[in-house]
Amino acid sequence: MSLRDQLAEELKVAFKNQEEKKVGVLRLLLSAVKNRELEKRAAGKTEEEQQLTNEEILTLLQSEVKKRKEAIKQYEQGGRPELAAKEQEEIDVIWPYLPEQLSEEEIKKVVRSVVAKNGASCAKDIGTVMAAVMKELKGQADGNLVSTVVKNALAGGEN
Repeated sequence: MSLRDQLAEELKVAFKNQEEKKVGVLRLLLSAVKNRELEKRAAGKTEEEQQLTNEEILTLLQSEVKKRKEAIKQYEQGGRPELAAKEQEEIDVIWPYLPEQLSEEEIKKVVRSVVAKNGASCAKDIGTVMAAVMKELKGQADGNLVSTVVKNALAGGEN
């Protein structure tokens, strides 16, 4: 079952169970998937190429979580904890569809491996190392955490 089908099925179940918040978030996610597919259609892709893969949907879900985390930060700074809590509830609905996140120690192992493979040694190699690490981790780690670990590794810091 594709991730898109899983989201649609979960929407039906949430609707039957009258879980309003979950229904709202799942509708928003499915709408985002549909919008991305429409963008592909506008770009002249074939019918088959228009369908998002599970990997593309995961990227979209991660983007939605990232948006909400940024919103939480803004709401907390603005003294609006009730809106921050609403955003956190939405993250809690999305989270189960994402792959399990790696620990910082596991990320450090991958970064060390990529740095050694690429012979990276200084700050100018950050982009190359980040691209390789993110490709290898495929959504199993937060980009900000990976960035911090890569910068530390290339600065001769903690590995």
